[in-house]
Amino acid sequence: MPGKASSVAFGGIAAALCLLFLSAVRLLPTADLVFLSLTSLAVAAVVIEKGVRTAALAWLAASVLSLVFPGFQTSLAFVVFFGPYPLAKAWIEGRKGMRPMPAWLLKFLAFDLVFVPVGLLVLGPLSGTFGTTAYLDLWSGRLWSGAPVVLLVLAAAQVVFAVYEIALSLMISFYLRRIRPALAR
Repeated sequence: MPGKASSVAFGGIAAALCLLFLSAVRLLPTADLVFLSLTSLAVAAVVIEKGVRTAALAWLAASVLSLVFPGFQTSLAFVVFFGPYPLAKAWIEGRKGMRPMPAWLLKFLAFDLVFVPVGLLVLGPLSGTFGTTAYLDLWSGRLWSGAPVVLLVLAAAQVVFAVYEIALSLMISFYLRRIRPALAR
C-alpha cells in the first residue's frame, strides 16, 4: 500500500502544480507558453517517478479541475496538448530501437493530430468563445505569393513545436540532474 499512497500523493501534487501554473497563465498571459510548458514538466515528472498510468490520472484530474478553475479558455491548451504530450513523448521515446528521426516524425505527427483540429475549432465553431472571429478572414486569405495563410500558420506552428520539444527535453534533463536528487534527500 505505501507504493500506491505515494503514487496518489505524487500525482496529486503534480495536479495541484498544474492548476497553479494554469492560474498563473490567467494572471500573466504574456508568459502563457512558459507556464504551459511547466505543466508539461509536472506531468513528465510523474511519468519519471511513478509511471505513465499515474501521470495519465494526474493529467486527467488536473484537466477536470482546470475546467472549473481557471476555466475552459485557459485550460484548453493543457487539456488537449500540454498535459497529454509528455505521455506521448514517454511512449515514443520508450520504444525499443526507436531512432531519433522516426521519433521526431512521430512527435510532429502527434502535435499535428492535435493542432490542426483544435486550430480549426478555435477559428471556426468556437471562435466566439475565444474571440478569434477577427482571424477568420486572415485564415482564409492568401499570402502575396498566392499561398494560403494557413500554410504559413502550419509552418510556424511546426517551428514553435520543435522549440517546445527541445525546451521540454531540457527541462526534463534539469529535473533529472537537479530536482530529483534534491527530492531524494
